[in-house]
Amino acid sequence: MFDDAFITFRYARNIALGKGFTYNPGAPVLGTTTPLFTAILAFIAALGDSAAIPSAAFVIAIAADSVSAWFIFRLARTAFDDDFAAILLSATWAVLPFRLSIAGGGMEASLFTLLLLVSFERLVIARALVLGPLFAALSFLTRPDAVIALVPIFAYLILRDRAFAVKASALLVAFVAPWAVWATSYFGSPIPNSLFAKAVAYRFVPGFAAYFILPFLGTWTIAQFTITPLLFAGSILRLAVIAIGLFYTARQLPTFIPLVGYGPLFLTIMAVANAPMFFPWYYYPILPSLLFAIASFAWFFPIPSLAARRGVLALFLASTVVVPAFLIRFYPSWPLSREREEAYSDVCAFLQTMVQTGDVLLAPDIGVLGWCLPDAEILDPVGLVSPDALAYLPRRPQGPAIPAELVLASEPDYVVALEQYVTPFLTPSPQFALEYRLAWSKPVTIAGRSQGLFVYSKAKDPLP
Repeated sequence: MFDDAFITFRYARNIALGKGFTYNPGAPVLGTTTPLFTAILAFIAALGDSAAIPSAAFVIAIAADSVSAWFIFRLARTAFDDDFAAILLSATWAVLPFRLSIAGGGMEASLFTLLLLVSFERLVIARALVLGPLFAALSFLTRPDAVIALVPIFAYLILRDRAFAVKASALLVAFVAPWAVWATSYFGSPIPNSLFAKAVAYRFVPGFAAYFILPFLGTWTIAQFTITPLLFAGSILRLAVIAIGLFYTARQLPTFIPLVGYGPLFLTIMAVANAPMFFPWYYYPILPSLLFAIASFAWFFPIPSLAARRGVLALFLASTVVVPAFLIRFYPSWPLSREREEAYSDVCAFLQTMVQTGDVLLAPDIGVLGWCLPDAEILDPVGLVSPDALAYLPRRPQGPAIPAELVLASEPDYVVALEQYVTPFLTPSPQFALEYRLAWSKPVTIAGRSQGLFVYSKAKDPLP
């Protein structure tokens, strides 16, 4: 499981145990971007044991991805009128190495992708007035960036069937409204606080998002690749294929424009916003869109024979499997690595013997730690679940780090972090050195990078 998944798991466990929709009981902050997925996990936990939440998330991912494979087959057969092409697209989706790595990570990505596919099929293909808006609302409640997928769908509907589009929009608003009203009264806003926190915490130099997006297009996996001429050429080639595929879709399959256009639109918005595109689950929902763009290119390119079209399609789709399989195997990357999560599990074994109910633990990675220490209050310097921490973050381009001012002002009982988080501001602070002691440390290696993992505890008798 990814560390971020355990943030949602802790919310779900607190709901199931009657502690409210909170990460830290008594502090209603919407620090998860997936309220629907959280509610589903909480419901399952309430029926049984909250310890089963991670397993439930895994089962949901398997079920959702299986249905998605079926939907991709149906949609592809409708688009290309060829069973071979439909089977090839569905099978490629099923075995994509990048997708498989994320699917086992406990995130909502699998469910979210399925809901977007069903929303497209029910709204655009079937024109189902009730089910279409319902699934669109469910996708929005699963992740708010569903808006990027829904905008082209409703734009298409307005152009083709304005009366249906107006009714569907009204129903969509009606389905989402109860959550918006309740979330405003409970949290103060229906907008996840994590969106604000990431906007403040993740300030990067211009082009940082594109640094991940372009290699992803060329390799179908994610890492901090060295931009070689071969990689650059591969990225440009894939960009051209997707762009031409979108063009062919507009000419030959206008009904599928919302689906095929979603991926390029999403990547464009993320690049312009300079979003933290090292989170691999950001790419997951657009994979079907990109696969259909590639299929449109291969299928409608002026190729004389059916066998040749099938061959070109198979060749392009095979590259989306073989290339990332090789890279993931021989060049592991930290965004997909679970070594960080394993390291924090070791920390938990130590902290469970130390942390008492009500102790405050400050950590920039709050997933595994928050899940294994249910009675501790977690202070998040990134601000996902601790909004007050945002005031201490630097305003210049800087990855997440722990400001010394935040630690000295909040005085947590423990500080747990990798070396990369503490060296910029925390360990150089003389006051921090006076008030905290190193209680535990371990060298860890994450995707080839070695650094320390530290636990600091507040000194009972600070040095004068």
